[in-house]
Amino acid sequence: MGRHSGPATSESIIDLENVEHIGPRRAALQAEREAVTNIEALEGSAFVPAPVSDITVEAKRSGTKKNAGFGAAAMIATVSLFGATGAVNADTLFASNDSDSADTPGVNTAALAKTDQPVTLTVKVDGESQTLTTSTTTVHDALSEAGIHVNSDDEVSASMSDPIADGDTITIARVNTESVTEKVTEKYDTEEVEDASLEKGEEVVETEGVNGVAYKTFDVTSKDGEETSRVETMHVVQSEPVTEVVRVGTGEAAAETESSSDSDSDSDSSDSSSSSSGTTAVPSGDAQSIAHSMMASYGWGDDQFTCLVSLWQRESGWNASASNASSGAYGIPQALPGSKMASAGSDWQTNPATQIKWGLGYIEGRYGNPCNAWGHSESVGWY
Repeated sequence: MGRHSGPATSESIIDLENVEHIGPRRAALQAEREAVTNIEALEGSAFVPAPVSDITVEAKRSGTKKNAGFGAAAMIATVSLFGATGAVNADTLFASNDSDSADTPGVNTAALAKTDQPVTLTVKVDGESQTLTTSTTTVHDALSEAGIHVNSDDEVSASMSDPIADGDTITIARVNTESVTEKVTEKYDTEEVEDASLEKGEEVVETEGVNGVAYKTFDVTSKDGEETSRVETMHVVQSEPVTEVVRVGTGEAAAETESSSDSDSDSDSSDSSSSSSGTTAVPSGDAQSIAHSMMASYGWGDDQFTCLVSLWQRESGWNASASNASSGAYGIPQALPGSKMASAGSDWQTNPATQIKWGLGYIEGRYGNPCNAWGHSESVGWY
């Protein structure tokens, strides 16, 4: 007879759970016999189940031995419940009957939902663009089928549960956070302390500054290899920076000597030469030519040279041997003391080029340029 769907009868279900006075083997045989009787009874009806053959079930239900075999009998008897499908697969019906898994018995949970209409989409990930053709229905399933793993921190252009359509483009940005430790230099501060025992304008380094060393740890986040943020999580100091202490002279004697120098510079070059220690002065024109040629390396133009000429004319009349007997200031820039110019050359006492070299460096370091130094001199009478 052909297979037709028909209603399942309540008589198809065999309940042996309340049978307690028979042994397990006898119960199993009885259940099998009754199941076969039910199937034969159905042959005369409109519903004929698919043949079930060679069914072997090992019952592993919790409880007493009285339950052994009852699960198999009950499962066989429920064959009539599948009449709507017209066929029953015995392997599927009894698969995983002894498993404690939460998955549905007989269903492959790794299987992906698919459609009869394959679609083509583009996936951009790890610096590459891939073209995928798939019969799956969601972003998650399409990526899983292609073997593309998405980490929890990665950024995907679509939700993993979104349906996919032909021509879609899915972009995945790899987001990574790692801990990075770096050695850093912590620059020292400079502190100036006024000292009346030093003449005004004189500076003495009392304590040399020393940079500190520290190690900083950051959580560095990157997207597709490009750093997007960093958060400091730890700061360990290996050595503290040492503050540089500079004593700055405020003594009034310096102002008096500068004033004396001003009056000397107001006289002509011959008068300035007479204040020297008897050494023949280098002509001021030659010294100014040397200065003009050196200023180019500082990026200073003729406007700055004009200020320099006025400044050093007031200080020394451009006399390389000019000496102030009161203060000890010496040379064209009137260095105080003159021995400071030794840092520019050992011939600082006689060579105007050495003196000018030191003087230009001093002006740049303290005032920035000759016009600023000249403005200071105009204001307070010294620079």
